[in-house]
Amino acid sequence: MSRCTDALLWASLAISLCALPSTAMAIYCPNGPYKFVMEAPSFTFDPTVPDNTTLWSGSIRVVGGEGAKCVDGYSYIHQEGTVPLESYQRYASGIPGISFRIKSIGTCYTGYWPGECGFKDWGGHINGHSLALELVKTGPITAGGKLSGQFGRWRTRNMEDILHYSWSSAGGEIKPQTPTCNATQKTLNVSLGKINASVFSGVNSTSPEKSFAITLECSGGVVGATTSLYMTMTDQTTPANRTDQLSLAPSSSASGVAIQVLNGSNLIKYGPDSSEFGNENQWPVPNGQGIGNQTLTIPLTARFIQTQPTIVPGLAKGHATFTLSYK
Repeated sequence: MSRCTDALLWASLAISLCALPSTAMAIYCPNGPYKFVMEAPSFTFDPTVPDNTTLWSGSIRVVGGEGAKCVDGYSYIHQEGTVPLESYQRYASGIPGISFRIKSIGTCYTGYWPGECGFKDWGGHINGHSLALELVKTGPITAGGKLSGQFGRWRTRNMEDILHYSWSSAGGEIKPQTPTCNATQKTLNVSLGKINASVFSGVNSTSPEKSFAITLECSGGVVGATTSLYMTMTDQTTPANRTDQLSLAPSSSASGVAIQVLNGSNLIKYGPDSSEFGNENQWPVPNGQGIGNQTLTIPLTARFIQTQPTIVPGLAKGHATFTLSYK
């Protein structure tokens, strides 16, 4: 009984060993995958077109490369995006309302991603090929942006990455024809008036609030196009300030106080001078969500806050700037 069992096991093993060529080995990349950097397109478009409209399409050429990084071998080769797959063959672009499709042309697989080459004896060489890119509207678009970072790869079934595709950091700008806004006054002087030191009762006590407003003229959008506004205020005296207290300018003669700006009941904290969406201490502009070509008034208030046990009377000035971001 024992000899019969041994014979069956040996026969099964012999069949398994004969299933692959004696020289077969898996593809692997000891120095990492090939890296190809692609130039993204630049274009403007009407964001009010229907969903599923192709906003841009074109071909991107990929120059071939010799097999200096990966060792040749046998495997299925999967071509796929490395960003979230939003729906069938459509990947997230990083710009809300826009997805992309990629089609490989001139490789072992021709078709839209994700797709797979058949069982392949790969010789370690990346031939020149093309990627057909389509950018498609999938929902409301209120702001543009850039394609950035890694977006695709070739990968074997043993999870070995052969090739990475990334967008160039100097990539193109995708610009929907949505409104952009400019301040009607380049410099806005807000007077808090003369405040008697007796108004303050100690550190963190405040003066009465003074109302003011920033007025924006928003234009340039196609009919029906909207955008949403976000603002960052920056302390010009102390640009690294991330608190809700605006520093006094060097020309001030007063001390022991700072200036606070409020959006309704919310204290505004200061952030970097950047228009990037998600900038530190950025906040949504009141009434600035879903705006079109129009005049927009942003109501704010300002006040003094006592910061030291002793207040030295005099002139108290603060300088701040604001930047807008669109989403």
